Amino acid sequence: MENTSSSALLLLTSWNTASDDLASQPTRTLVKDFCENTLKSDEVSKLYCTVLDVEVSEGQKKDAESVGVTLIPATRSKWLDPQEDSPGVNWLVHHGTYYPQLKDLLNIKHVVSFSPKTHNAAAAIHESLFHGARCHQLSPPEPHGVLFAFDVWSKDACGLAGYHRAVIQDFCVRKGRTGELLKAYSTVLDVKLTEDQKKDAEKCGVTLIPAQKEKKGTKKKDVPNVDWLLKHEIYYPDLGKLQNIKYVVGYAPKTGWAAADIRERLFPNAKLVLINHACPEKNCLLENGAEEDPELEDELLSMASKADVFFSIGPTIYEYFQNAYRAIVDGKQLSDIPHEEILQNPDKLTLTVSL
Repeated sequence: MENTSSSALLLLTSWNTASDDLASQPTRTLVKDFCENTLKSDEVSKLYCTVLDVEVSEGQKKDAESVGVTLIPATRSKWLDPQEDSPGVNWLVHHGTYYPQLKDLLNIKHVVSFSPKTHNAAAAIHESLFHGARCHQLSPPEPHGVLFAFDVWSKDACGLAGYHRAVIQDFCVRKGRTGELLKAYSTVLDVKLTEDQKKDAEKCGVTLIPAQKEKKGTKKKDVPNVDWLLKHEIYYPDLGKLQNIKYVVGYAPKTGWAAADIRERLFPNAKLVLINHACPEKNCLLENGAEEDPELEDELLSMASKADVFFSIGPTIYEYFQNAYRAIVDGKQLSDIPHEEILQNPDKLTLTVSL
């Protein structure tokens, strides 16, 4: 009996098994929406997906199969040196060499590209192999930007620095699960990033923004410090070029004023999110080495009046601010602003507030 079920060929360059992978969120969302809407209505029963991997892992296979996808790995050319023939989108364009198995696929009714990088390949495959199918050339939605004002980035850091690395990932992943895609940025005081910093940040889906030394009138004592963030027009002159920033996040009190100033002056339409890591009461400080400051409460409440959302780290700090936010500052009732507790264990973060 002739097989009449229809199939679709999805052109991707990789298959990430972790759905929380920040870098793959836009494409995953686009693939999911397309399959649920267009392909489901057309009763497509079989999905094939290309990857640039020559070999796919068992984890990749099982993850793909769990959503009804059969992965099609690449085949290296017999005539080229593997060291010179590195994987790239051109492999999809030259599908006859690298994906000879495509010609054996049956009843392909849709050829789908989800990125401008693979559009030419989709057109070539459609024309030469499946000209009777529909060719879809889609692009991921432009994600909103979230900018964290902070001083360091280190995968081995403890205290607030270590917490920051976990928070920025959790914030973006959880927003991604709601359907809102985010591109994460984080400032650092380093003028030059190390390779370890770059690789770790990229793995976490974060773009680091290093400082720039003041060119004119630079003093020998101009060593990196948090005040550089307050002078962002000097030390971070390119911040204003960031596109589509929807959230600016600061840590109160460490970078709260800097985040508020950056939001007000550069991204007035963005929401200011403050994460409380300290309060005036003794033993209520996440940041190592911080000392009790009797004037801290006034500063924190004044800072809070600028915010749209608060998070407080741990029950002690949260309870303190739940009480403190009964205040009215500059005509603003602070208790009207959403305020949520997040756990002190960065491995078990729970950011639940609706932004």
